[in-house]
Amino acid sequence: MASSFDLIREWDGSQARAFEEISYQLLRDRVPEGRTAIRTGNPDGGVEWYVTLADGSEHGWQAKHIHEFSALLGAMAASVRRVVEERPRLRRLTFVISTNLATSTQRGERKSQRQKYEDAVAHWKSSIPGAAALTFDLVQESDLLHELSKPSNRGREWFWWNHPVFDDAWLRRRHREQADAAGDRYQPELQVELPIQRDLEALGFASDAVDEFERMRTHVIAEARDLRLGPSRLRGPMAAPLRKVTEAAKALRTSAEAAGLRPSKDSRSLDALSVSLATFVQVARDAESREFDLEREARDRKGSDAGTLASSGLRYLFRELRESAEALGQWLRSPRGQALQTGLYFLAGAAGSGKTHLLLDAVNRALQDGRPAVFLAGGRFGRSDLWTAICDQLGLEPLGADILLGAMNSAGEAASLSGRRFVIAVDALNDGTEGDFWRNNLPALRTAVEDWPHVSLAVSCRDTYLDLVADERERSNFVQQSHPGFA
Repeated sequence: MASSFDLIREWDGSQARAFEEISYQLLRDRVPEGRTAIRTGNPDGGVEWYVTLADGSEHGWQAKHIHEFSALLGAMAASVRRVVEERPRLRRLTFVISTNLATSTQRGERKSQRQKYEDAVAHWKSSIPGAAALTFDLVQESDLLHELSKPSNRGREWFWWNHPVFDDAWLRRRHREQADAAGDRYQPELQVELPIQRDLEALGFASDAVDEFERMRTHVIAEARDLRLGPSRLRGPMAAPLRKVTEAAKALRTSAEAAGLRPSKDSRSLDALSVSLATFVQVARDAESREFDLEREARDRKGSDAGTLASSGLRYLFRELRESAEALGQWLRSPRGQALQTGLYFLAGAAGSGKTHLLLDAVNRALQDGRPAVFLAGGRFGRSDLWTAICDQLGLEPLGADILLGAMNSAGEAASLSGRRFVIAVDALNDGTEGDFWRNNLPALRTAVEDWPHVSLAVSCRDTYLDLVADERERSNFVQQSHPGFA
């Protein structure tokens, strides 16, 4: 299907924007191990994405979907000027283009397109102040098509070159169809705000959930950086506890600075941060307890008072950091924090409690927020295999898991510069036509979704059918919540 980038679907209203996105998706992993590609916004500082290397320098990528060769060179030169002005730490710039530069001369020309490009690079280095420090690389159409030909990119190829699917208009049509089919079970005019709605927003990697985490993480970093327990403090009976506080704070700061949150196949990517938070909180509490004991001993000692303890009140120096660490740790353990990390959610509730309404509302909110999501009715499963049934509800030809989920993953990643998750919401597993359908197929669906970082899964089930649909071991893979209904 992917024979030319001239045939790629539009994204955000243009093929140029689509080319930028597919270039990023195909090349973002070409960074050193342990480093992460970072998307830029608008203005982009001359690059679509970049990576910061161990020595502090940067490597940036700039995508260009321009056919006319002289216009392409002009756009490249403009990007070089912006890079040297706005990104002084950038040392390598890779241009990604949607054509192949000709290596032979045409129509009597003395130089080929490739030679003219190399001459342009030399000219930039000599004529643009600061460009001499840059190394230039080129990724062409054939390089990108080679990446697309890999089996792992079959879904991505189908998404970008097939008929437009999984964009906003397409997803809204699917939602209207499912809302109409739900009938009285979905009544927007009776909407009641519930805390679990915020869980489902986090499941889709909504900006407000990510921003909430980032605010708390940044606060912990700032408090750890400002902690001052110098040598004059580390004396007397509180010396040992305070040294432990200092060491734990340093480790916490390191973990927090390294813990950027992004959609990931690794649901335990924040484990190091969680451990550092718990360790610091425990060490801080131990130090506070030790200081309270010393103050009590001073008061109880005849002829003494609390003022005779030189180290009294030191707990106030690290109390804000302890409170910030506690708050972030509790948030990460909360259903909202867990939904953001794992991308798996299991909602149970009594009959008529509003599970269908909640999931349809969550999908609608996701679409309003620019996040892709679909609602699937559990009662329509069981007549065919799992993946055929999903495609049938979406009005697609049978695709198979890899292509379907790969396409959803591409849609989720393209939904914003920071990436979203494509939420698959399957309602009323207990309505399946075969009693053991979901007991056999839910593990397969969950494990398949877990392979794609930009896809998440929410399911609902009547509470009296839980053991029939999935045993406790399977349900434990999900964030489990109960719908309170009218309670």
